[in-house]
Amino acid sequence: MNQIIKLGFRLILVSGLLASPACQRVVEPHTSSLSLSQTEPLQFSSTASEASITVTTNSSDWVALVDQDWLHASKDGSMLRLNVEANPTTDTRLASVQISSGSQTKELQIEQSGRSLEFNAQKSIKFGQFGGEKRFYVDASSPSWTVSATEDWVQVTPYTLQGEIAIKVGENSARDPRTAQVQVRDALGKLVHTVEVNQLPILYIVMPYPEFGVSSEVLRLFETERYSRLFNQPDGRSNLFQWGYETVSPIFDYIVYRVKNGKYVSASVYSTNRNPENLKGALGEEIRGMLVRGGYKKVLDELYYSDATNTEVNIITTTRNPNITFTNYPAQKPYPSFDKLPLGITKFYVGRLSGQEGSGEDRIIEIVKEGAREDEIIEYQKQQGWTMIPPYDPRDPKNAGDSPQERERKRDQSSRKTRVPLYFDANKPIPAEYWREFYEQLVFERDGQYRQYRLGRTYEYYINNYVDPTDPFYGQKSIRVSGTALEVSRESFADPQQFFYWDDNSASLYVTKEFRTLLAQAGFVYSDTIDSGRAVSYYNPDLEIEFFFRIGETLVDGKNKPSVVVVQVAPRLRDAK
Repeated sequence: MNQIIKLGFRLILVSGLLASPACQRVVEPHTSSLSLSQTEPLQFSSTASEASITVTTNSSDWVALVDQDWLHASKDGSMLRLNVEANPTTDTRLASVQISSGSQTKELQIEQSGRSLEFNAQKSIKFGQFGGEKRFYVDASSPSWTVSATEDWVQVTPYTLQGEIAIKVGENSARDPRTAQVQVRDALGKLVHTVEVNQLPILYIVMPYPEFGVSSEVLRLFETERYSRLFNQPDGRSNLFQWGYETVSPIFDYIVYRVKNGKYVSASVYSTNRNPENLKGALGEEIRGMLVRGGYKKVLDELYYSDATNTEVNIITTTRNPNITFTNYPAQKPYPSFDKLPLGITKFYVGRLSGQEGSGEDRIIEIVKEGAREDEIIEYQKQQGWTMIPPYDPRDPKNAGDSPQERERKRDQSSRKTRVPLYFDANKPIPAEYWREFYEQLVFERDGQYRQYRLGRTYEYYINNYVDPTDPFYGQKSIRVSGTALEVSRESFADPQQFFYWDDNSASLYVTKEFRTLLAQAGFVYSDTIDSGRAVSYYNPDLEIEFFFRIGETLVDGKNKPSVVVVQVAPRLRDAK
């Protein structure tokens, strides 16, 4: 009513003045003013908060209007109080407040920060050599986040709505592991979380599982973890205790574990493509360095031993399958042994005869190593106190009552001769005077112990002038047997405990520490275990001799008794054509 009255008064006054020009006076127009103590955009944090600004005006009243529900304005005298609700998002939000007084209007911008992104996820992830893709869940307070990788070999994909991150890496072909980071940032670009990505290097040199005595299942899990593939396992027939795995290593392509009585007792890692060079040179030194760092002490260039685990490592380069063999030896009591390794004669013959069958210059004779001849062997054994057993003659009256089995046994335990011609003639019989006899087996006995030598044939060239000059063979270059030389020696020993001991836990035979020491002192290194663990071979690279011993039975005092047979042989020329 007052406003209306005032307006009416003003209107009447104005009309009266217009009607009485003699009383006219000039009225100045009214100008309102408005100012704010805050002119720049007002900043609020993400939490619920309040701010006040001063409104100065020459008008009796002023009003404030807001354009967002989360912003509230109230008037307190000349103060404008602004209240913001907590920002539930991570995004910054904007609003404005309009202040009016009379004809004047001012607008103030309001800016509230988003809440900090709460982000929880795993902090590391691991990939094998071949990489792949892995996903993991995240717990984020908002879907407004981004991810990136610090290295280009890592591909990362965010699934913000599902709350997942996918990380994909390729194969690592380097010998060193590699590391990258996946970084998570909020909508403002602030780093809120880091995931470390680790990838294993190429599995270059593999070694077997380090703890002996575990089950085959533990070995399977270990090999599966490093991408190995099982290709062989015990079948109860030809394979009783070997578990074979194909590895991804470029140096050792497969590994064989031996599990006896349910317990892992030894393992061999085999060189790729049967290449012995993988165990020599710089790579061989690297492997040996790994053994030393693993607690093994060098005994010989190819023999290492760990006192802590009672484990022997043999680096084998002399077989068809070069490998590194790890053998764990159970605790043993002292056993009887020899004063020195029972080698005997070590002068073995290695020869090569190649070419087509028959006589002629296309036949090549190569004597790689000279071997002991029969007269040398007989003299040596005589000096050692051994008695030679002459060839067995089944026609001798004293042998007339022998059974077939007895004849076979006596024949094996006696010397043996072979009869060869001095020349060859395809058209007519060779006269008796042109035949010669050589020993192909020599057997000696001493105190019930037998020593056997097998002799191989040696050859020579000759000009065939034994026949009639009109014979087609006359004057031709031919080959004939010139004699025999030592190829293999075999000896029986009545006491197996001089070589082996038995372990109940693994149900296995092991070479005694005493005998292994003798072998090492004589320069012999482990080569192979065969015949279900009943036979073991060692090799001497300087003498080029294989020392092979097997537990079995030997005739002692007319009865078969447990014994060990030792065989020595010069390895054949594996590359001979």
